Amino acid sequence: MAKPLAAKCPTCGANLPVVPGALQVTCRYCQNVITVQVQKAPPNVTPFGMPGGMPSRTLYVDPAAMAAAQRAGKISLGVFLVIFALPFIIGIGAAVGPCAMRSCKGAIRPFPISCGVNEEVQVSGTWEGKGPIVASAGVNCKIRIKDSKLKAPVFIDSSATNLEVTFENVQIETTETMFRGPTNVKLRAKGSTFVAQGDVFDLDSSADFTLEDTTVESKTGYAIKTKPNYKLRATASKIRGKKGAVDTSSSFKLELQKGCELTSADGPAVRATSGMQARIDGGKIDGAGGAFVTQSSFELNGTGVTIASAKDRAIATTSSFKLELTDSTVTSGGDAAIVCDSSSDITLANTTVQGTAGIEGSSGVKLKATKKSRVVATTGIGFAGTSGLEVNLSEASIEGGTKAIKGTSNVRVKLAPGSRVAAKMGAIETESSCNVDANGASIEGGAGAGILTTSSPNIAVRSGVLKGNPALQTSFAYTPDLTGTRVEGAQVVKR
Repeated sequence: MAKPLAAKCPTCGANLPVVPGALQVTCRYCQNVITVQVQKAPPNVTPFGMPGGMPSRTLYVDPAAMAAAQRAGKISLGVFLVIFALPFIIGIGAAVGPCAMRSCKGAIRPFPISCGVNEEVQVSGTWEGKGPIVASAGVNCKIRIKDSKLKAPVFIDSSATNLEVTFENVQIETTETMFRGPTNVKLRAKGSTFVAQGDVFDLDSSADFTLEDTTVESKTGYAIKTKPNYKLRATASKIRGKKGAVDTSSSFKLELQKGCELTSADGPAVRATSGMQARIDGGKIDGAGGAFVTQSSFELNGTGVTIASAKDRAIATTSSFKLELTDSTVTSGGDAAIVCDSSSDITLANTTVQGTAGIEGSSGVKLKATKKSRVVATTGIGFAGTSGLEVNLSEASIEGGTKAIKGTSNVRVKLAPGSRVAAKMGAIETESSCNVDANGASIEGGAGAGILTTSSPNIAVRSGVLKGNPALQTSFAYTPDLTGTRVEGAQVVKR
């Protein structure tokens, strides 16, 4: 057997025997886990106990002394086998035969983990305990966990900044909030699963996550809860929380690829205060309290994504909203699909937006829809706002349960061939300054007017269909350009 090398604990100064080949050893006096480095101590490191020496959790062992201990261990082991063990093994083998052979596995158990200031720790294994998985962590600590299955009340509760943790093929289950940390936490996870009864991650500002083929799940709280400047990049991962998948503050950057799913059973799937930027390639965002809930300055660019809420608004935001969706769906089962405020810009390509109301905005909302996109209101208005609305459709449609498009003033509607605006109680309705330019399109008001405006109309519907009850209603005599258009219904002047 290997002969232990006599050393001193760099933390408390007690005798610390080190078995050759060991990467870590636990001091039986101070109970700290000591990392063994087989190299000469750097010039700036003074051993603890010497003048200027500081406590540490890294033990530097001279390579020559370690080699001598290994040679001595091999000699002692050989003598032992020849004199004592070999006759015993021969006797046992003769008695019980080949069944006497058994596998033998030894392991250094590094849990709970201790990582000092500027230290790097690598661990693996299976462990279950009543305390934190990471007992202590210092500033700039780096922890790498691989091929592990861990269970405890918490993973870590630390105030040390600049903490960096990497997980690979790791399963962690906790009964409380799993990971509570300070600012500048950097986390990388691949092929891992995190399940907590409380919140999974509860972090301060400037957290940075990269997830790949990883599941994060909170049974009763939030999967991820952070403060400002949070960055989340995820690939083929699932983030689930009863209260919410992600709940954060301002300046949130979200990147999702390869079918990620962010879901919430009770609350919003993703909630931020302001300044959220999201890029999504495939996957699903679904929350009982809304898919995306935020305030101002929200940018969302998605392809092949499902955005949904069974009860609430799928997307709820205020001003400075920019949405670009391709081959996607936005649906609400119990409210408007999209609710936004002023200065919002929505671009849809082969995308369906559907709710009890389609899109609800205020002033200055712009909608551009192409490639068979649909905005559908099952019971309410397809696209509603106040002044300065702009609608541009090309091979797309707006369908309303009551009205299709409704605004107050300065409403501009441009319809290219193959477009359709239709509703049960009126297609287009404004109070003043209505500008409609349609070519090869269909405007259908159902039991209501095809186009209804009070003053300053500028209407041209060419080579298309205009119908309603009446087809056109204005507050004064006006002659629109209806060249080549089939008109079904009267043209009425009501002052």
